[in-house]
Amino acid sequence: MQALAARPGGSPFLCIIGEQLKDSKAHMFNCRVGEALAVNAVSCLHRVPGNCLGNVLAMIRDQAVNIVTLVEKEASHNGPYLLRQRAKVEQYIFAPEMKNIVAYEGPERIERHERLDKWRKRKDSRGCP
Repeated sequence: MQALAARPGGSPFLCIIGEQLKDSKAHMFNCRVGEALAVNAVSCLHRVPGNCLGNVLAMIRDQAVNIVTLVEKEASHNGPYLLRQRAKVEQYIFAPEMKNIVAYEGPERIERHERLDKWRKRKDSRGCP
């Protein structure tokens, strides 16, 4: 830190813009000449309304950004097939679990969900961290 502060031109300047991307405006970036600009957009573009997304990406491009991180989950929830996929998940994953919870008791019942406080007590009673 001392070496950075003692460098020619003075200490580094950091400006953090804590705005939602959809609410960001070009003037907020306020870069100095020769200053690097980074945009970190992790798991936030999927929340930008479709009619604003093009403007947000154009604004980032127009700022001559030095580095951009864009991280999003790959998915598509915008089609009719989502209902079919959900039905398959329920059929193959949740249905057997629910059947076991409702229809079985004793050693045949393998699903034993409990509240977090009970799991914590079990863990603590065995000395687990």
